[in-house]
Amino acid sequence: MNNRRLVILFGCLLSLFGARAQSPGGIGTTSLMFWLRGDLGVTPGTTFTWTDQSGLGRNSTQATTANQPTVTSTAADYMNYNPGIKVVADQWLIMANNFNTAGNTANEIFLVYKKLAGSADGFVLGTETPGNRSYFYGSGVVQYGNSNKPTVIAPGYVTNGPNIFVGKFFSATDGYQAANGAVFSALTPATAPASFTTPVAIGAQPTNSGGYNAFGYTGNIMELVGYNTEIDATLPQRQQIESYLALKYGITLDSIGTGGQYYNSAGTPVYQGGGGSGFFTNIIGIARDDNTSLYQKQSHLATDSVRLYLGSVPLAAATNGSNTATFGANNSYIVMGDNQGNLCQTGGHTIAKPALVDQRLDREWKITYNRTADVFNMDITLGACAPFSSGTGAITALELLYSTSPDLTTGTVMANNTNGMSISLSSGGIVTISGLNSALAAIAPAVSTGTTVYFTLASNQYFVLPVQVTNFAATTAAKSVQLSWTASDETGVAHFQVLRSSDNANWQQIGLVSGAGNATDPVNYHFTDTLPLTGSNYYRLGILTPDGNSSWSKVIEAGFQQPASSSVTLFPNPAKDQVFIQYPGQVLSASNIRLYSIAGEILPVRVNGGTGMATIQLTGLAPGVYLLQVKTEDGWQVFRLLRN
Repeated sequence: MNNRRLVILFGCLLSLFGARAQSPGGIGTTSLMFWLRGDLGVTPGTTFTWTDQSGLGRNSTQATTANQPTVTSTAADYMNYNPGIKVVADQWLIMANNFNTAGNTANEIFLVYKKLAGSADGFVLGTETPGNRSYFYGSGVVQYGNSNKPTVIAPGYVTNGPNIFVGKFFSATDGYQAANGAVFSALTPATAPASFTTPVAIGAQPTNSGGYNAFGYTGNIMELVGYNTEIDATLPQRQQIESYLALKYGITLDSIGTGGQYYNSAGTPVYQGGGGSGFFTNIIGIARDDNTSLYQKQSHLATDSVRLYLGSVPLAAATNGSNTATFGANNSYIVMGDNQGNLCQTGGHTIAKPALVDQRLDREWKITYNRTADVFNMDITLGACAPFSSGTGAITALELLYSTSPDLTTGTVMANNTNGMSISLSSGGIVTISGLNSALAAIAPAVSTGTTVYFTLASNQYFVLPVQVTNFAATTAAKSVQLSWTASDETGVAHFQVLRSSDNANWQQIGLVSGAGNATDPVNYHFTDTLPLTGSNYYRLGILTPDGNSSWSKVIEAGFQQPASSSVTLFPNPAKDQVFIQYPGQVLSASNIRLYSIAGEILPVRVNGGTGMATIQLTGLAPGVYLLQVKTEDGWQVFRLLRN
């Protein structure tokens, strides 16, 4: 019996030790001064109480009913599915005043908040003594020392968005400050006094006499952490705390101030931006890290256009705490960022994709994970520029295109319902990738130090357009290439733009065909390329609407050889400073030779002509691909010319 009691007692001690060991960022509790969490210890009542989780009893309270804040209860007020408190003018909390009496005490405050858009500026946190103040404003402005001292604007502040502020308060020393990881310096020298005469207030400005002014903050306050030491002097500890707060509240840290790195409680990077198009933006993640008290089971962008979450689909939990799914192991991290591309294919720039893929999103994601044993999924709300956003189209056309390299042209196309992953489409253009963990594990198994994969959403059919285009084909004739296609459900189409390429990368418009307007029945279209290139000709259609928007068809290829009678020879090719044209028995001059850029711009060049032979000077032209046209008895013959 005594042994059993000892075991129980030992177990309780271990449990208490584990709970006490939890700390923001996992850096320990030795210097922790207070820890206020919006998802824990918020108790409305006769006295509104925000309980300090540091164990030091530095609670924040408000006994006056009219001045009490509220608990966030709607999706608009949650931050990455996490609750907090909401204050408006004349609402505030009073923090215990036994930790700011010595103005020369080193300290560091971490604050997560979001100012209500359009509201007047106010004081999120601060204290004051006669002639001196220590304040943080909702607009990201810091003020220290006397009231005449200029304010310091935080360069990383996000207007109308969630923010993490790191800085010193209640201290005679102005040190480094940071807004969302962007470090800046406060003004020096500091003029803070040896002691303060008012307590620290959250959401209002204390007065010198101990009251509170009407300079109240309006917005949400999610988490406050205080230390009695300078955390910014001990990197990466500051970044560990910032990473904990950023992943919990869906905040992207400044890539310069942090190097694009996010850390776990052991100080090991779990995500790093860079590669390809950067992937420093729109960082979200789900994770379990017991040492830092991070248990984020669902995460999304502030616009809710992208979600990543544990559990079944569709996502039903309104808050992170109400999600009943669990991570099977501690120190589990799945973190992702993107290249800021559109959630559709605009065709405005060259997009890397394999030949089997007709279209893909401009947006590409980089995801780093150290565990795929837990089921996690992803929702993508396609942009209005993607016709799938209307909920139409065959879902079997969608694929997950992914690779271990940012260059997705060498990646793997994941079709539907393979390797435990499936793709579905719901109203509003929401694409759900169920079992994303299985798809990732199939190409790159998770390792403890983290595995990185790049991916996007692709289509293996070309109907992802504002009009259904079918039967797009090319037929080679004696001196031309005949193009034909059929359009159905044609609504708001002004023109079909016909584009040609010699390499399936650089495109030139060669024609424009008027659309039928708002035809509901299928309409057949035709276009003749009278000057096809010798060799491969790639064609695609651009669908132009009256408001200037465009989307693209699939790409088709046609091979073409000039008739034997047009025996024009071009050499050398590639060329450097000059190229020779040989056309036996014919007079060649500047009037029957043209040089174009790949974009279709005619270029002035010097032609030394003659019978049967001409020389074209290329000096001054940049290296690249050009189109050379030579007029023959059968018409204009086109050559693809490469200048080294």
